Amino acid sequence: PLPTFTPENFMKVSDKNVMKQQSFPKGIERLMQAGAVQLYKNYQTGEYMLGAVGQLQFEVFKHRMEGEYNAEVVMTPMGKKT
Repeated sequence: PLPTFTPENFMKVSDKNVMKQQSFPKGIERLMQAGAVQLYKNYQTGEYMLGAVGQLQFEVFKHRMEGEYNAEVVMTPMGKKT
């Protein structure tokens, strides 16, 4: 098994195109299995949040969501863990 790291950076992530909502959760599920970033969900608001060690992981996530799953994502920085 690969080692896991505690995320220090966080972003809100949402689907830019609500007409393609099927590809968004499918892409998130598959990428979470790959372990690139960690997923958190606010069950009160339904918002997804990503946790990662560095900015590059967010960029890879966005690139793969758009390229492999045809899901445009909006990512909003939430800051660093203190």
